[in-house]
Amino acid sequence: MREESQAQLKARALEVYERLNKTYGERTLKPRANPLRVLISTVLSQRTTARGERKAFEAMWSRYGSWPAIRNADTMELAEILKPANYSTTKAKRIQAILETLLSDKGKANLRFLRDLPADEGLDFLTALPGVGLKTASVVLLFNFAKPVQPVDTHVHRISRRLGFVGANADKAHRTLRDIYPNNANLHYSLHVAMIRHGRRVCKSQTPRCARCPLLDLCPHGLKESAQI
Repeated sequence: MREESQAQLKARALEVYERLNKTYGERTLKPRANPLRVLISTVLSQRTTARGERKAFEAMWSRYGSWPAIRNADTMELAEILKPANYSTTKAKRIQAILETLLSDKGKANLRFLRDLPADEGLDFLTALPGVGLKTASVVLLFNFAKPVQPVDTHVHRISRRLGFVGANADKAHRTLRDIYPNNANLHYSLHVAMIRHGRRVCKSQTPRCARCPLLDLCPHGLKESAQI
């Protein structure tokens, strides 16, 4: 594709969004009620399966029953309970450090104050917590507080990179995608869900199915791959 102006790039990005919605269905964002649970669950979900994350969280909550109790638990005992989530010692330490920060600095274990902060300030606060990166912080702000940010997981990054929207740096991709898409939380949520589905079904890491992709004519990578067949 020839070099695009910023206006052309935004128009192509919006067309991507509209085609993915047509393919997978538009999703309406319904903010979740417990942002701290989402944060801790997202920490647990790193490098493990959804089943492992759920099993670990349920076991932890069943054993301790409150955030202060988890903060005060023996770290190695907590790590043993979190084993279904993999890398349990590291995750136990991170979870306790997050809870220590909230309980010490804010006096209570919740994140509801983020509702009143601009998205950038919310991202700054969350990414200062131990083990919380931009993707995890963006999940909390989008899913709980309807902030217009895009969590860049492996599927979102891969698809956006193949489309020529972002480069190799996933952290920079968070800002880039916010800049090229409208400032609309529901759009970012629907796009996020659709890209994950598209990445699992079509735009796979090793063997992308470009011939059946609804984005083919918009995708420099897909057009190049198709030309080589």
